[in-house]
Amino acid sequence: MRALSAVLSALLLGACATGDAVVATPPAPAEKPDYGRWAVEPRTEPLTGAPIATAYIKIDRLDFITGRVNSAVLQLMCFRRAPVVRIAFNVKVGSNRSAELTYRFDDRPGRAPAARFLPDFRTIVIEKESDVATFIDELVRAQQMHLEIGSLIVGRTTLKLAVHGAPAAVEAAYASCPLPPAAMRPPTT
Repeated sequence: MRALSAVLSALLLGACATGDAVVATPPAPAEKPDYGRWAVEPRTEPLTGAPIATAYIKIDRLDFITGRVNSAVLQLMCFRRAPVVRIAFNVKVGSNRSAELTYRFDDRPGRAPAARFLPDFRTIVIEKESDVATFIDELVRAQQMHLEIGSLIVGRTTLKLAVHGAPAAVEAAYASCPLPPAAMRPPTT
């Protein structure tokens, strides 16, 4: 026991006897991108091992009349190595033959892209390169998005989203399938 005490004392005394101690300062944390309300999920593609990401905003609203929670997701993603915009609802909103998607950002004019309604009648995809580029070009400059689906069967479905933080979300989501250069112009003030 005395031998252990002597060793510990010698170690402590030796630690105090060393000259100037160099204290390592931790590296400054990297500045995190401002994603606003966007969620960015990085992952690895299973087949190639390449890093990919998806960015999305989800909104849930309680319908006080029915007591149901209505959900919608605006998602930016790569599909088959091409950029797409995906909008999904938890209720049926229309079909290719009976509905139309329109949107506008802030106070800019509205647009009606060539959108495809998937067979579940709840999901819409903007995949035409020029329409995706126009959508993203306006998104990165906007604070608010207003989206509307007019359907002969379902009626009107509207969605309003705060889209602040979109430039960082767009950059992360489309890193593995780059957009045309015009779609990534820096936001104007």
